[in-house]
Amino acid sequence: MPTLRVLLVEDSEDDALLLIRLLKQSQYEITVERVETADEMKACLDNATWEIIIADYSLPSFSGMEALGIAKRYDPDIPFIVVSGTIGEDIAVSAMKAGAQDYLMKDNLTRLLPTIERELEEAEVRRNKKQTEAALHHSEEQYRRIVETAREGIWIIKQDQTTAFVNRKMAQMLGYTVEEINGISIFAFISEADQPTVTERLQQPIRDNASNGADQLEVRLQCKDGSYIWTIMSLTPHLGPDGTYQGALVMLTDITQRKQTETALAWELEVNAALAQLSQNLIQKVSLDDISMLVLEQALRLTGAEFGYVGYIQPETGFLVCPTMTRDIWASCEVPNKDNIFEAFGGLWGWVLENQEPLLTNSLTDDERSTGTPQGHIPIRNFLSAPAIMGANLVGQIALANNPQGFRDLDLDLVKRLAALYALAVEHKRAEATRIRLAGIVESTDDAIIGKSLEGIITSWNAGAEQMYGHQAAEVVGKHISILSPPGFEDEIDAILDFIQSGQAITRYETTRARKDGTIIQVALTISPVRAADGTISGVSTISRDITERKAMENERVEKEKLRVALEKEKELSELKSRFMSIISHEFRTPLAVIGTTSELLIHYWDKLSPADREKEYSKIQAQIDHLGKLLDDVSTVTKANTGYLQFNPKPVDIRTYFQRLVEQTRATIGSRHQFRLDVADPLGDVI
Repeated sequence: MPTLRVLLVEDSEDDALLLIRLLKQSQYEITVERVETADEMKACLDNATWEIIIADYSLPSFSGMEALGIAKRYDPDIPFIVVSGTIGEDIAVSAMKAGAQDYLMKDNLTRLLPTIERELEEAEVRRNKKQTEAALHHSEEQYRRIVETAREGIWIIKQDQTTAFVNRKMAQMLGYTVEEINGISIFAFISEADQPTVTERLQQPIRDNASNGADQLEVRLQCKDGSYIWTIMSLTPHLGPDGTYQGALVMLTDITQRKQTETALAWELEVNAALAQLSQNLIQKVSLDDISMLVLEQALRLTGAEFGYVGYIQPETGFLVCPTMTRDIWASCEVPNKDNIFEAFGGLWGWVLENQEPLLTNSLTDDERSTGTPQGHIPIRNFLSAPAIMGANLVGQIALANNPQGFRDLDLDLVKRLAALYALAVEHKRAEATRIRLAGIVESTDDAIIGKSLEGIITSWNAGAEQMYGHQAAEVVGKHISILSPPGFEDEIDAILDFIQSGQAITRYETTRARKDGTIIQVALTISPVRAADGTISGVSTISRDITERKAMENERVEKEKLRVALEKEKELSELKSRFMSIISHEFRTPLAVIGTTSELLIHYWDKLSPADREKEYSKIQAQIDHLGKLLDDVSTVTKANTGYLQFNPKPVDIRTYFQRLVEQTRATIGSRHQFRLDVADPLGDVI
């Protein structure tokens, strides 16, 4: 890394630190000595060699102009730059006339490093020029040794501007040999754009500042391979005894790298300004179509492309929408049935979208990804495109075509940066539209939507909440949510907040709340945690729906259902009673008939019956009486069932005996008209 010794004439330590920090950003290894007085400055100039001096215009003990005078007395060629916070234009001009190379304002030091680079080069030119001129005065041989070893190009031209001499350095700068340049006009190498300026200077050789080398121009020279280099051209006319122009000594320094750096810096500043303007438009209320057009305008201007488009992906369909096409290239494009909405992707632009990767090609015919252009399409010579991606989602595209000089990697980097910014714009506009839509939903819904902090402080209150609870937003925002809790429900709020902080949501929780007028209402709550961008829980959102009327209707339905069930039961019991009475009527007739028949038998045939037969007939009468008693017990059972006092007490029964009695009762009732046979498995045992 080359070294650079800087003498800094500055009384402010803060300003000095700022300048030193800027100097350390250069390509040099910096050595800085700061002085504040004339004596300190003289001592530094006596004891060391300095390559550049930077001086404040106003100092407590002496001025920048005095410092300039001291510097020029020590070394007239040392670059001297004035910096000031208050210097006026007239003072700056005076300083330049006195020998200062440049002046800068302290509040705008962006030109400091380029200025130092330029002045170091020009100082070298001046030194070499002086050495060359001194050598000419001593001897031709010494002159030749100097010019052949000089770091700058030296070119001597005749009165007709043809070449009398060039040194090897000059020939090397242009890629020629010395022999190839000798005898050829210098204008054969000067770019057409710079020839008028050089001609004007050569046609006016007698100038007040001609002898001090002030005739310095920035001139482009064409090399043997067709490329151009930037040079600082210093013209020193040769005058004859009569003062007429005889030719000139031309010294040239290659500043191509510096110019490229300056161009790149200027381009970067322009890019940053364009990006800043676009960023500003993101927060303004402009449409996505307008933002697309602004992005395209900047991309075309900064890259030099002739055509292009900027479009976004419709999230609902996946189609590419290009609103910018209708403004620039629509009239020039003769593709049949053209549209600015593309449902299918093809060609190079489609490759960019399908692969979500940028693309640069200056030779479409050699690019295997190219499928050509459709009939009527604008001719495409070169192409550059970058997808606009947000996260993992494709949201749009920037595509440019037909750069006269061909696209550069710098152009691709620019378009990628624009695409990233465009992706932010698309997402911002979509998020804004979603927010507006959701805000409209929140304000138009009948449900109460309430935002709260984790401590339960109300932070938002929609129109539905105003209607449901009777409180205006201004009355409750900033207050605790417990103002909605009726007596006895205070602990419920804390329990809900604690549960939500665990990260879980509550769905359809039915509870009771109090309106502003004290009315108690039934509500169904859906309570969810609100998360910040980093995923932490920052608040609580509650959606409350008034279900008072629904609950009342549900209660009414329950009561109606109870009444219906009771009526059905009553109807069933009534039917059972009717059936029971019919059965009882039948059942009572049967034993009574048996008793009647048996009694007649005993009355008419008493004398003819043996005691055993009489006992048997009496047993029949007693059995029927017992049966009637059981029937009366059944009636009592039905009554108990009707009144709800029935108890079930099962007892074991001998099934054989039960059926034998049943057969005897039936035979006694119907007489001998039918025959009965009873078959019972043996043993059968008791049945409950």
